[in-house]
Amino acid sequence: MTTEHERNGALEAVDRIVNRGGDADHVLHETLAILSTLYPSAAIHFTDDVESGTARYPIEFQGTKVADLEVAGTASDDGEFLSRIATLISAYCTRPEKMRSIFSG
Repeated sequence: MTTEHERNGALEAVDRIVNRGGDADHVLHETLAILSTLYPSAAIHFTDDVESGTARYPIEFQGTKVADLEVAGTASDDGEFLSRIATLISAYCTRPEKMRSIFSG
């Protein structure tokens, strides 16, 4: 279970990564690396493949779903945090033809 302090620290780190910008692949991998310090696994899927035992958070860009953030080992109070992460990285998930899925560590 993640604490509010851990979630706030991770959110700040992802915000810094997104604000720094750069290659989408790098931004998404760095984001998943941060999430993998809090959860057993995290992935971004550009297809409808579903892993069992994971929570999915839609990633929308300009009103259109472009991917899903899939995270294992979440608690009931992680939803708002992970939805915020999905929003922060949404602009970097707009080129799914380059990727099907990206996984953490």
